[in-house]
Amino acid sequence: MRHSDLEGFLSEPIWEEKNGCMLSILSAFARLGIDPWQEAARLAAMPREAAAAALAKLLTGLPSPSPEPPDHSEIARNLVQVLPKSAAPPRAAEAKGQAKAIPGWSILEVILMGALAGVLVLLQVTGQLF
Repeated sequence: MRHSDLEGFLSEPIWEEKNGCMLSILSAFARLGIDPWQEAARLAAMPREAAAAALAKLLTGLPSPSPEPPDHSEIARNLVQVLPKSAAPPRAAEAKGQAKAIPGWSILEVILMGALAGVLVLLQVTGQLF
């Protein structure tokens, strides 16, 4: 679920890249393979110091924009000040670490694949397959 109150944070520039373009938080999260909206909501639900530490750790996974590495902690402390204070936390199932759906698959597809696998096993066990 996307929160419009997170758009300002996600569009914040982190630093200027070697090619002269500004790297936004949204682009950085996408490059790291992280859902930008979920991560921003997760960070917004944390105390500011914890959010800054978590964001700084993520920023270290990005290529440095200059020969001298940036101060990830300082950048993160500044960026979390833009986070809204009222963003909704991640859904309860995700927060508890429960199973998540396979990306791109609907529940019906997962159930049908499981049923097909069960039928194939049954046919092989009874000798009617292969």
